[in-house]
Amino acid sequence: MTSHAWHGPLSRRVLTCALLISVALGLMGCSKQAPPPAEQPMPSAVAVTVNPGGPVPIKTPTAEFEVLPSGYIRAYLTQGGKRLTLDEPESGSADPYLVVNAMEVREVALDFENAKVSDARGKLGARGKRVETVGRSLQAPGVEQTVAVEVYDDFPNLALVTVTYKNTGPKEVRLDRVVAQS
Repeated sequence: MTSHAWHGPLSRRVLTCALLISVALGLMGCSKQAPPPAEQPMPSAVAVTVNPGGPVPIKTPTAEFEVLPSGYIRAYLTQGGKRLTLDEPESGSADPYLVVNAMEVREVALDFENAKVSDARGKLGARGKRVETVGRSLQAPGVEQTVAVEVYDDFPNLALVTVTYKNTGPKEVRLDRVVAQS
C-alpha cells in the first residue's frame, strides 16, 4: 500500500495557489457593486388639460394648441404671456371633415370626457404628450372619427395631427374624400 504525503514543496505550492484562488474569488464576490439606479427621465414640459366639454389645450413653453369640439386644432405661439396667431377657424366651418356617399360630413361630436393622454411615442424625441379623442358622426351614423395630437419637447412649436375614420356601422360606406385641416 502506498501512502501519499501532502507535504513538501509541490504540495505547499498547490495548497497556496488554491488558497489564493479561493480568497480572490471571495474578494471578487464581496467587491461587486450594485448597478447604478436607472436614471429617471425628466418629465415632459408639454402640459395637457382635458376639459369634458372641450377644448383640450396642449401647452409648451413657446406654443399652445387647442383641440376644439369640432376636431379643429387651433395653434398659437406664446410670447411675453400673449397668444399670437394667424390661425382662426372660418365661421360655420368644421375641420376635419369627410365626404361619405357624396355627402359632406362635418358634424362630429368628440368625446372629451374619455380623451386619452399618454406619453408621445414617435421618433421626434424622448419626451412629449399625445392626446387622443374619439367622436361619432352626427350626420353619418356608424362613422367614428379619432383625432390624435402629438407634441414633443424637442419641437415645441409643432403639433402632429392624425385623423382616422372607421366604419362601425352595419352598412358599407363609400369614402369619397377626407380633409384633415383646410
